[in-house]
Amino acid sequence: MTSPTEPVAAARDRPTTSTSWWPPLLVLTTLVLVALTMSTIGYWFPSFGVMTGCTSEPVPDVDAYCLPAERWLKAGPVGQGALVVGAVVASVVAVRRPSRRLLVLHVGVVGLPVSLAWTVLVTAAASASY
Repeated sequence: MTSPTEPVAAARDRPTTSTSWWPPLLVLTTLVLVALTMSTIGYWFPSFGVMTGCTSEPVPDVDAYCLPAERWLKAGPVGQGALVVGAVVASVVAVRRPSRRLLVLHVGVVGLPVSLAWTVLVTAAASASY
């Protein structure tokens, strides 16, 4: 015998859109790869450029002079890491919750320019901080 709440529960679990789990997962995988690449490139290349410029300045205490730039450059991978963790969590949501797939797809698409903008912001802030 079926309970009267079974059709309601079955209707709630059905996807409201025809979005499969592949598009959100593909976009989120791209976001993970871009964020990891940006955290690597966004740390190493600006570090060589910014920190070389910082340490070449003739100041008495070069460590204190370069500390703000170094902190900004370390903030880059931290922000990209947060995007990676968010993308992995969103990937699990996209696979497990069919009703949330379209929302996760949109979040992933927005996350890509955020990752690039974070790298540019951190590099500019590090360059301006010394």
